[in-house]
Amino acid sequence: MWPRDNSRGHIPAFGHDASRDSVALQFPAVAIGARPAAAEKGGPVRRITSFRVNFLSIFSSARTRSLAYQTGFVALIALLVASMVMTARQRIADGGLASGFDFLFRATGWDIGFSVIQVTSIDPYWKAFLAGGLNTLTLGIAGLTFATIIGVVVGIMRTSRNGLLNLVGSLYVGLFRNVPMMLQLLLWYKLLGALPNTRNAARVGDWLFLSNRGIYFVGLNVANWAALALLVIVAAALVGSFWLLVTRRIEASLGGRTVRVGLLLAALAVLAALAFHFGRIPGEPALTFPQAAGLNIRGGFRLSPELLACVIALAVYGGAYIAEIVRSGFNAVDNGLVEAAKALGLSNFQTMTEVRLPLVVRAVLPTLTNQYVWLMKATTIGIAVGFADLFMVVSSSINQSGQAFEIIGIFMASFLAINYTISFLLNRLNRAIALKGNQLRASGRGVARLRLFPASLADLRSSYFNGPRQTVLTVVLAVLVAWLGARLLDWAFFSAVWSPEGRELCRMEEAGACWAVIAARWELILFGLFPRAELGRSALAMFTLIAMMGLTAWPRLWSPGRIATLWVAGFAVFYVLMAGGFAGLAPVAVRDWGGLTLTLFIFLSVVALGAPIGLGLALLRRSNLWLVSRFVAVVIDVVRSLPLLSLMYTAAVVLPFALPGWLQGDSLWRVIAAFALFYGCYQAEILRSGFQSVP
Repeated sequence: MWPRDNSRGHIPAFGHDASRDSVALQFPAVAIGARPAAAEKGGPVRRITSFRVNFLSIFSSARTRSLAYQTGFVALIALLVASMVMTARQRIADGGLASGFDFLFRATGWDIGFSVIQVTSIDPYWKAFLAGGLNTLTLGIAGLTFATIIGVVVGIMRTSRNGLLNLVGSLYVGLFRNVPMMLQLLLWYKLLGALPNTRNAARVGDWLFLSNRGIYFVGLNVANWAALALLVIVAAALVGSFWLLVTRRIEASLGGRTVRVGLLLAALAVLAALAFHFGRIPGEPALTFPQAAGLNIRGGFRLSPELLACVIALAVYGGAYIAEIVRSGFNAVDNGLVEAAKALGLSNFQTMTEVRLPLVVRAVLPTLTNQYVWLMKATTIGIAVGFADLFMVVSSSINQSGQAFEIIGIFMASFLAINYTISFLLNRLNRAIALKGNQLRASGRGVARLRLFPASLADLRSSYFNGPRQTVLTVVLAVLVAWLGARLLDWAFFSAVWSPEGRELCRMEEAGACWAVIAARWELILFGLFPRAELGRSALAMFTLIAMMGLTAWPRLWSPGRIATLWVAGFAVFYVLMAGGFAGLAPVAVRDWGGLTLTLFIFLSVVALGAPIGLGLALLRRSNLWLVSRFVAVVIDVVRSLPLLSLMYTAAVVLPFALPGWLQGDSLWRVIAAFALFYGCYQAEILRSGFQSVP
C-alpha cells in the first residue's frame, strides 16, 4: 500500500524526502527516486539494479508483450515455411525435376475430348488449363442455375398446404440430401449410358437427338470466343435484370425499373449481335443442325454424357440443400404480412411473387452464398466420370510434367479467384437489397401444423381438396406417386436378381436390381482388400468404432475426461486389430485397409482431430493479437475456398516433397490430416459465430 503524507493528504512523489525511505523499503525494484545504500556506495550493484528495473518495465507493458508474441508467431511461421521450401527444393534437385513455369509453353501431348475451346495434343499447357477452367465454369454455372430452380420449386413444395405436395418435397430432400453426390453422379452416368446408340438415337424432329454419346441439338456456327461471349452476355442479362428489379439503391417505381431492365437487355442484345456477326464461321449457315451419318451424328452442338451427368448430380444434390434454405426463408417471413397482402386483394400468385419471394431472397441470400461456393467446389467430382474439368487437367498435367508445386499453385489460385468472385458479387447484391433492421422476425404465430393423414373429413378437404386447383394437383400427384412407387417396387423386389449364380440375368433388359452383385462382393464392400483369412479382425475393429460412437451418446460419459479416455482406448483397439504385428496378430499394411471399416475410421479420425483444430482456430481468430488473428483468418478463408479433393491430393502427392522423411508417414494419415484441417476451418466459423452471440 502506498504511504500517505497525513499533513498534505496526498500520495507523495518519489522524490519527496519524507517518504523516500519508506517507498524504497516497500518497492526496492521500482522506486526510481530512491537510492539504496548499496547503490550509493558501489557502481556495479547500481547498474545491475537499473538493468533489472528496465527489463521488468519492458514486459510490464501489454503492448510490448503483444508485439513480442506476434513477432514470435510470425518468426515461427516463417521458419516453418522456409524449412518446407528448402526441403522441397532439395528433393526436386535430387530427383532431377525441373522447376518454374516454362512448362506452360510446352505441348501437352494429349487431347481434351469435350471443351468449350478446342485443345489438341500440340497445344501448350496454358491452353489446357484455360480449357479446364472454362469447363469448370460451364459446369458450375449450369449446375448452380438448375440447382437454384430445383431448390426454389422444392422449397415451395415443402411449405405448401397441400399434404401430398409437401410429402413429395420432403421425400426428395430426405433422399437426395443424404446420398453422397459421388454415388449420385455414378448413377446418372450409368443411366445416360443406357440411352440408345447413335444409330438408334431418339430424336425430336431435326433439332434434338438423344444417345449414349450425349445430347445433340441445334447450335450456332460461331467461333469458340463468340460462343463464350454469348454465354457471358446471357449471364450478365440475368444477373443485371435481377439486380435492377430488387435493389433498393435505385429510387424508382416498378415501371421505372422495368424501363431500365429493357434498356439493359437492349444494350446486351446489341453486343450479342456484334459477337455473332464477327464470330460467325465464314461460308457456313447461321445454324447447324444435327444429322445422322452412319454410326455417328454430325453437326449440331453436342453435350457429352460426362458433362450432363455432372450437371444433373450437382443440380439434384445441390437443389436438396437449397430447398431447405428456401424453406427456412419462407418460415422467416411474418405470417401477418401474408395476411395483409390477401386482405388488400392480392391473389395467391401475387402474394407469392410480390411479397413472400422478395422477403425470402433477402433472408436466405447470405446462406445461399455459402452454398453456391460449396457447390462450385464440388465440380471436382467430374474426375470420377472423366469430365475434363480443371482438376482433371491438373492431375494429368502433374503426371505428365512432374511439376506438382507450380500446377497445384495454379489450381488453388484459380479456385480462389472463382469463389472470391462469387462471394464478392453476391455480398454486394446482399448489401444492395438488404432491409434495415430485423424486419423478417417471425410474428410468433407459426403456421399450423400440417397433417399428412388428416384426422377428420374437414382436415382432408382443407389439406387435399381445397378448391379445383388443389383437387387437380392432388389427383395428379397421387397418380404420379403411385406409378413411381409401383415401378420402384417392381425394380427393387419383383424383377430383381437375388442369386449370385444368376448374375448373367442382370444383363437382360427386363431385369431389375442386381442384388446378386452385392451378395458376391459384400466382403469387398465391407472390408476392402483386407486379407480374407483375417476378416474377423476387420469386423471386430468396425464394431469397436460403432460401439465407441454409441457410448459417446450415453449421458453418463458426458465429461471431457471420460470421452477422451473412451476415444483414445477405442482408437488404440482399432489400430491393434487392423495393423497387427504384435500379440500374435499378423501384420497388415495400411494400403490393404478398406471398405466400410476404413470409412468409419476416417470419419471418426477427422472428427477427433478437426474438432480441437476448429476450436483453436476460432479462438485465435478472435484473438486481440492482430497479426495472429489476420493470419488465421486468411488460412480459414483460403481452406474453405478450396475443394476438398485438391487438399487431399496435395496431402497425398505434393506434401511429401516438403516434409522430412520422419514426418511423412503413410498417405492415409496425411489425407486424414488434410481432411481434418478442412473440417476444422468450417467448424471454426461456426464456433466463432457462437462466441460472438454470447453477450
